Amino acid sequence: MKIKHFAALAAASLVVCGTLLGAPQGAAQTEAEPWNALSIDDITTVSTRTLTERVLEEASVAELREATERGDARAAYFLGYVYKRGLGGVEVDLERGYGLAERSCQQGDRRGCVSLAYTLFNGNGVAEDVPRALELFETGCREGIAFACVTLASIHQNGTNGVPTSPVKAQQFRVEGCVGNYPLACRYAGDGLRRGEGIAKSYDGAHPFYAVGCKGGDGISCFYAGATLVEIRSPRDPSIYPQVSSFYRTGCERGIGAACYNMGIIFNEGRHGQARSTLKAVPWMEKACELDYDNACYNLGSWFIDGRAGRKDGRRAIELLGPLCLRDDEPDLQACNNAGTAAYRGSGMAAPDYDTARTYYEHACHIGSLIASCRTLSDMFRDRQIEPDYAGEREWIDVQLCLKAGETDYCDPRTAQHRLYNLAREEAYGEAQIASAKLCSKGDGLGCKFQNILLACKNRPETRKVCRRIFE
Repeated sequence: MKIKHFAALAAASLVVCGTLLGAPQGAAQTEAEPWNALSIDDITTVSTRTLTERVLEEASVAELREATERGDARAAYFLGYVYKRGLGGVEVDLERGYGLAERSCQQGDRRGCVSLAYTLFNGNGVAEDVPRALELFETGCREGIAFACVTLASIHQNGTNGVPTSPVKAQQFRVEGCVGNYPLACRYAGDGLRRGEGIAKSYDGAHPFYAVGCKGGDGISCFYAGATLVEIRSPRDPSIYPQVSSFYRTGCERGIGAACYNMGIIFNEGRHGQARSTLKAVPWMEKACELDYDNACYNLGSWFIDGRAGRKDGRRAIELLGPLCLRDDEPDLQACNNAGTAAYRGSGMAAPDYDTARTYYEHACHIGSLIASCRTLSDMFRDRQIEPDYAGEREWIDVQLCLKAGETDYCDPRTAQHRLYNLAREEAYGEAQIASAKLCSKGDGLGCKFQNILLACKNRPETRKVCRRIFE
């Protein structure tokens, strides 16, 4: 569908929602009652927990009970959730929560019916009744409770609780949720088409959903609205720069690091007719890095080494690259090498910092087998810029250069380090671990470090990819 069609459908949907989702029928209600002062958008798109917590900031559980007793269906809905989750100081009572959801639904509150659907679908405090739950979800979706549409999409996509898997139905419900003015549903509808999840993959089809989601306030949708438009057209197409940059800028303002990063890439690579300028890219990369987008931190750190960021600043480069290198999960080995290079060259510093360079080069060489780092370490030892800290340190570097780079001048099969390396490459992790322990007992620091790694690879098959990466 075109965006203008969605806008028309959404407008019509909201008119219907205004009729169906206004304060439910019941005893006389007061405008001041917070549970009846919620907007249509609140009722159709905001989570029950968020709404309940908001209501409890302005009203007590006792007031909800009193309103429920006089026939207020929406008060019953919120009170039921209070008992289901143990909010407002009450004890969890799933059976009572179910009864109140049933009562709210019977009295005409559509949100109460959706709450009842969740209870029946999951069997919380009541026997599971999937057919009735689906019926209630579908009714809620048709009547504008957009997150009910998203729930149905998830159920049909994943085949939850025995419901037959149907990607086509899942996409239909995502679209209905988007028409119901729920930005997340628009994003999910875009995701379904972009990924081709059981339906035909289509960037052309996905883009309008992301654009609507972005307009509705979803930052991730803004990123994908820009990215899909680029896929549809071309990074070289200057005519789409105003739209693409608008989507990325909005996504960046909403805290999406990838959107900030892509704005930086536009300037750094001169895409969409823009003049190539790393300096213009720097502020975008800085923002993306602040938002923990690792590729931006890597680029920015590397630019500070050679001055492309506007100045040479080795210390700032190390601040940016170091954490990427030293993290436990999937360390970035090129970041290790680059951080080492910043310190080794002394970029923008009073003098080179060989000790810091050594730290990062060793990590890249010994943990990641990055040959460039091994060679630089070897040069540093040769030039007496650093001295061995432990027995066997130079031998380990020689092993790396011999077996990883094929530099025969460094090969000496007689060394214990060389023999251990060959055992590990043959995946004889038990024997390699024993050899590593012997080296450790003689003060070989890397032997000590490898001892624990090899023991893990011996006993836990899921860790063996780490050993393969180190020793292959």
